[in-house]
Amino acid sequence: LNTDLSSGGPVAISTGGDLSLTASIQSSSDLSFTSSGAITGTAQLATTNGQINLAGTGVTLTGLIQVLDRRFDGFSTDISVAASNGSVSLGQGIRAVNKVVIDQQSTTGLVQSFGELSAHDVQVFAEGDVDIDTSAPFVDVSVASTVNGTANTARTVTVDSGRDSQFRI
Repeated sequence: LNTDLSSGGPVAISTGGDLSLTASIQSSSDLSFTSSGAITGTAQLATTNGQINLAGTGVTLTGLIQVLDRRFDGFSTDISVAASNGSVSLGQGIRAVNKVVIDQQSTTGLVQSFGELSAHDVQVFAEGDVDIDTSAPFVDVSVASTVNGTANTARTVTVDSGRDSQFRI
């Protein structure tokens, strides 16, 4: 997708192959991007009052992903990022009000944020290494100890925090 897009309603894009997001996409409602391949690009993704969902074999976005003004309840998932067979790499990070959930599957992949993950609650479920920077007051990182019945080799988990946080690793 190579055009700036602004919508007052939900935006849902699904592809049967790789999805390249190279332009800014804004909505006052939900943003959903699903790919049977990888999701990559430089896009800035923003919603005023919705959720953002990204699901592909791998997710590599260098732009900022943000939910700007959703009602705080501390339980809702504002942003969900899922990689079913690869890595999650976030260049400028994530800003959300409630919860951010990252699900990474693949022992050869990893979860990496070059920018800060900012939300009330950040949850990371991974099969690979984790290297994130966060300002969330609650951070939960879970790395699978076994994958398909086989022990998952020793993993490295690095969490840098810009504030006092409660960690569960």
